[in-house]
Amino acid sequence: MKPATRDIALGASVEGEARDHHYVPRFLLRPWEVETAPKQNNLIGYFWDHRTKALRRRIKGVAAFCKEQDLLMLGQRYAQGGRDAIETSFFGHVDTKGALARDVIVTHGPGKLDGEQRCDFARVLLALEARRPAIVSRLPSDYAEQQLGWSFEDRALAIVQRLTDSPDTGGHLINIPWGVKRLGPQDGRLVLSDRPLIRVLGMKHPKATWVLPLAPDVAFIGANDGGLVRTLMRLPGRKFTRLTNISSATQADRFVFSTNGTRDSWVKSLRQNARSKAAS
Repeated sequence: MKPATRDIALGASVEGEARDHHYVPRFLLRPWEVETAPKQNNLIGYFWDHRTKALRRRIKGVAAFCKEQDLLMLGQRYAQGGRDAIETSFFGHVDTKGALARDVIVTHGPGKLDGEQRCDFARVLLALEARRPAIVSRLPSDYAEQQLGWSFEDRALAIVQRLTDSPDTGGHLINIPWGVKRLGPQDGRLVLSDRPLIRVLGMKHPKATWVLPLAPDVAFIGANDGGLVRTLMRLPGRKFTRLTNISSATQADRFVFSTNGTRDSWVKSLRQNARSKAAS
């Protein structure tokens, strides 16, 4: 498995500012690249097209997916470190350190992480939810209702940082049992959605579980119940792949990335998910 650490990069800049803000780090997307032309690797993102009522795909480089322009851009009043400081400095640091921890997990398992690396990876998990566009846009809306006249966008972005560095949530996550599920060639391949972290039940629920695909044949598992981690690690690989892929497609915001085409059962879940969102 090739290291992910080379994949930390900033978005396209205008006048020195990073404008393309990625809410899924490139180091998590990179393992789903496939060769689409000689010496050219791309992601294949599958999505449900409401206009044609059919499954379609978009083939582009890693930098073209899971981004939103100016998603985390600060106003001038709070931009002493640059208007793009949350994207480039804060989350840039989170992603760089998290990529190193991810490589250790994939190569050696979570047992080889030191205390600092364990914290680094926990911050990546928290950041995956905190910087989702749906979360970021909702926070300014809340401030708009409560503090009209204040710079609620900037205050909301500060909350995004605090969510990622939450000592309560982060401390809990660092101390629960962690494991890694490895799949064989006969087990199928994991997909990755543009909302990649799978969470089952609330943080403090005894059976709360976190699953994050790290490669088409590797997934991170964390759970409050160590027995549940062991159960998932013993689960037959093909069944684990099927259940994880269905969960990924069910919660996707739009795209599902696959290295194995559309031969698996997740396609039906993606279609149902898209139809449900369109009807709401």
